[in-house]
Amino acid sequence: MRLWLLIAILFVFGCENIDGDLHDQVSFRVQESPRRLNPVGSIPVYNRKIDYSNIDAVTLAPPFQLGTEAADRGKRLYSIYCLVCHGKTGEADTKVADKLDVTPFDLTELTDSTDGEIFWKILASDSIMARYRNELTDKEAWEITAYVRKLQEAK
Repeated sequence: MRLWLLIAILFVFGCENIDGDLHDQVSFRVQESPRRLNPVGSIPVYNRKIDYSNIDAVTLAPPFQLGTEAADRGKRLYSIYCLVCHGKTGEADTKVADKLDVTPFDLTELTDSTDGEIFWKILASDSIMARYRNELTDKEAWEITAYVRKLQEAK
């Protein structure tokens, strides 16, 4: 009887995974090897977002024409994400901008910046400005860039 009790106890504790080994892993399925990191510069598939943090922004070019249509769509996005700090005219003339430790850029004065640099600033900025990589698609960031160009033309 004691032997059966000992076997039952060993069986119960033997099935318990105390250290969690193989339970928390990168693999997608059981017995699958871990996924490798994507090679630098590779193009993602299935809606993965490109990491622009280590890319030369000057070389970035819009994949479509940044015309009036794109600027009109960009205006709506600008009002959601940018208006609070940069203002309606892009001149950083808002109450929020006045209270910040670092005054936001006057977007109308960024005429020397390339479209790629403005796009990069929106998605992968290394400055005090928030990055909108998780909120915006590449297309939406280009549309905001088109609207910023429209603000510059208006001034």
